[in-house]
Amino acid sequence: MGKDRRSQITIVGLGMVGASIGLALHKEKGNFRIVGHDKNPEATKRALKFGAVEKASWNLISACDEASLIILAIPFGEIRATMDALGREIRQGVLVIDTATLKKPVQAWADEYLTPKGIAYLGGDPVLPMAEKEGFEAPNPNLFERRTFCFCPTTETPDGAIKVASDLADRLRAAPLFLDADEHDALRAGVEHFPMMLSAALLSSTAGNEAWREIRRLAGRRFEEFTKLPESPEGLSAIFLANRDNLARWIDMHIQVMAYLKSALVSGDKERLERILEASEELRNQWLEAAASGRWEEPIATLEKDSFLARMFGLSGILYRRKK
Repeated sequence: MGKDRRSQITIVGLGMVGASIGLALHKEKGNFRIVGHDKNPEATKRALKFGAVEKASWNLISACDEASLIILAIPFGEIRATMDALGREIRQGVLVIDTATLKKPVQAWADEYLTPKGIAYLGGDPVLPMAEKEGFEAPNPNLFERRTFCFCPTTETPDGAIKVASDLADRLRAAPLFLDADEHDALRAGVEHFPMMLSAALLSSTAGNEAWREIRRLAGRRFEEFTKLPESPEGLSAIFLANRDNLARWIDMHIQVMAYLKSALVSGDKERLERILEASEELRNQWLEAAASGRWEEPIATLEKDSFLARMFGLSGILYRRKK
């Protein structure tokens, strides 16, 4: 048999995200082969069974040494060591894209381990759908369809890497969004990292109540969904600390919002509470509609300039009106 001359894409990490990328890429015809690597043998077996990868190697370097594109779909806490290993062994000219929800520290690791060795890096972050709502619990080739795939280039990112990223998003049927890493991390803190911290805070404060023995019997689906943490405590603490400045700002903002809500409750201001809840419902429905359709340029609801939170934060508010 002759040598396989197709270009190679290696996916490191064959969990839901990595395997779904492989499945989505296989839906589109292309002159490439997909190789996988995962420390978990069961994840590797499942990826091979589903057809997410054509072959897999238990050894990271063996899986990557012929790759033109390496996609790191691994937990945040594993990225630094993986980049270190790749930088010591992988040839020049390879492009590495990761899928972590935090970009600034990963860029710093790439600058330390990859760029000096002639290995290009481009930070990526696919925004996943609401799994429980849309049924995505296992690897799925449609996981990224009509979703946003963020990319955070730097001044060192080659133009060719931008083209590869756009092509990757297109093959996944996702919409690429290019933005600065600092901006990405600040925004992601509000909608990804702060909610996870809030989940831990809710469970801690509730379980710390002297009536926890009885409270837990009343806790049902909503409490279960809200307190579920998507990663290990070690992994989450690493993310929180790496994004601590942004998280601290979001915490300060939410403390003031909760104080505002508390004042409405204490004063018995039914009208104010209804306005808050109506605005929240409208904004949530509008967001879900855009997320389902992928049409993010539609007119949106925006804050009233004289609202309490508009005065407090300038960018966030409770009272909204629909932009024409």
